Amino acid sequence: MSITTDLVAECVRAANGLEKLSSAERRLLIERGVTTSRALRSLLIETGTSPVFDIETAQVADEIARKVEMMTDTTIMKTLLALAEDVRQMRILNYEQRLRRKRCGNAG
Repeated sequence: MSITTDLVAECVRAANGLEKLSSAERRLLIERGVTTSRALRSLLIETGTSPVFDIETAQVADEIARKVEMMTDTTIMKTLLALAEDVRQMRILNYEQRLRRKRCGNAG
């Protein structure tokens, strides 16, 4: 598995076992998701592919991470799942973009 696939799986597992995580662990995982989401989004923009989700997902998640102690478990769970989906979608798009570039390079 790749780093992004591992992160997606970790976010889903954490969302399903939220009661086992401390506030610090919740914050760290959300921050990792936001960082990964932004990095993948930047790669897509650099290659000329429009990201599926707008930047708002990362902005909202970032705000939730800053105030994690005040958030309900449901909010944290939904945030982790939204980040997992965001990262998964952008990973797929980046992979498809690499395949297209590779095919175009081999065709020339």
